[in-house]
Amino acid sequence: MPLVNAVRLLALRHGVRVVDTRLRLPALVLEEALTATQARGLIAALDRLQAILLTAQQASVKADATPDGWIDLARLEDDQRLLLRHDLQAIRSLVRLAQS
Repeated sequence: MPLVNAVRLLALRHGVRVVDTRLRLPALVLEEALTATQARGLIAALDRLQAILLTAQQASVKADATPDGWIDLARLEDDQRLLLRHDLQAIRSLVRLAQS
C-alpha cells in the first residue's frame, strides 16, 4: 500500500522507530516531517481505505469468491467515492514528499 510504504520511508529517514503506521504518523509530526493536520488526515484515510477494502473482501467471501485487494467503485456511495478521491490525493502528496 503506497501510504504505508511512504510512511515507512519517512520514518526511516527521520529515525522514527515505531512500527505501526498509525503511530508512526504522530511520531513524524514530532520530528517535523509532517504537520499534525497531514497526520490526522492520513490516519483517517488509512482507516477509510481499510474499511472499504474489508467490506469488499467480505462481499467476495459471501459471493463464494476469493477476496482480493480490488474495490468495485460502482458499489461505493457517492460520499465514499468523494472521500476516496480526497484520500488518494493526500496519499499522492505523501508519496511525493517521501520521494523528495
